[in-house]
Amino acid sequence: MFPINPLKNNFPIISVLIIVSCLLSTIPQFFIPETYSLITGQFPSLKAIYLITLPAFTHSPDFLLVHLIGNLVVIAIFGVMAEIIIGSNKFALVSLSTFSVTTFINYLHSFGIGYTHGASGIAFGYITVFIFVVIVQRKRSELNIFKNPIVIIGIILSLFFIAGIPILEVVVFKLRFFQNFGQIIHLISYCTVIPFIYFWRSEITENSFLLLANKSIKHSYNSNTWAKYILLFILSVNTFATVVVIDKTISLDSDAKIKYQLSPVVEANITDINQEIIIHFDEEMLINSEELFKKSINYEEEDILNFRTEWIDNQNMKIIFPRKFYSNESINLGYKIKKEIFGGIYLYEFINIKY
Repeated sequence: MFPINPLKNNFPIISVLIIVSCLLSTIPQFFIPETYSLITGQFPSLKAIYLITLPAFTHSPDFLLVHLIGNLVVIAIFGVMAEIIIGSNKFALVSLSTFSVTTFINYLHSFGIGYTHGASGIAFGYITVFIFVVIVQRKRSELNIFKNPIVIIGIILSLFFIAGIPILEVVVFKLRFFQNFGQIIHLISYCTVIPFIYFWRSEITENSFLLLANKSIKHSYNSNTWAKYILLFILSVNTFATVVVIDKTISLDSDAKIKYQLSPVVEANITDINQEIIIHFDEEMLINSEELFKKSINYEEEDILNFRTEWIDNQNMKIIFPRKFYSNESINLGYKIKKEIFGGIYLYEFINIKY
C-alpha cells in the first residue's frame, strides 16, 4: 500500500511491534473469562507496577473486535507513514510521549481504579502528523497529493476518527460530547504530538515529499536511540504482564465469584434481624471497599431508618440498623465488594441482601 522505496529502506519496526503488542494483549479477551478484561483494565499498585502497560494495549470488551481493528488501522496507516517520515528513533519518542501522557491522564481520571482499554491514546497522535503532511504538501505544485490513494484514504479515515466517532456517539448512542472519556484521551494524544511537529517541521516537510513521490528517505540512526530502547522495554514488560495475567486468570476458579453467607439466613423472617445483618465472606476482602448501589426499604412507619456498615475483620462485615424491623417491612440492599487478587488488582462482586 505504501511506496516501495521509502518502505524498503525504512522498515517501520516500531509500528509493527506496537501492533504485535496490541494483538498479544487483546486476543486473550476473546477466549478467556471476563476476569481477564477486569484485570487488564485496572491500574495496579506499586506491588505489580509492571501491569500498568496493559490498559494501553488491551481493548474494551464492548465492541471488542471493532475497537481493536480501528486502532490497528490507525497504527498501520498513520503510524507507519509517520515512522517512515521521521525515522524509528524519533517515532519511538513520539509513541513513548503519547503512551506516557495518556496513561498518566487516564490514571488521574480513574483515581487509580482503571477500567479503561485501548491503544488509541498512543496511536491517535499519529493522525496529527498526517494532517500536517497534507497541509504542507498541498501547496507543492510538483506533487498532486490528491491523486495518491493513500492520501485519500487517510483523509477519509482521519475525518472519521476526529469528527465521525464523536458525532456517532452523540447521534446514535445519545451521549454528550466528551462524555466518553476516550474522546478526551484522543484529543490529548492529538495535542501531545504538536510540539514534535513544530521542532521537526522541516524534516517532516521534506521527507513526506520523498515518501509521496516514492523516493528513498535517509535517516541517521546513530543518535537519539534512548527513546527506542525505553519503548522496547515497555513493550517487553507488556508481554511479560500479559503472560502473568493470562496465567492468573486461568488459575482462578471457573467460578471466580466471591462466596458469602448472611446471618440471619435469607430464609429468615425480617423480625429475626436483631438490628444487624452480618455478611461472612469465605475469602479475605478489602476492608471498607463496599459501595451501596441499591437501597430499597419498605417501612411500616414514616420514620426513615439510617443504617451503617462496620467491618469486624477482613472476612466479616455487618450492617447496623437503629431499631428492629416489623413483620410487614422489607429490605432490599445491593453492595459492590472487592477483594485483592494480586498486586493491587481487584475482583468485584455484587451482593444482594433481601429480607
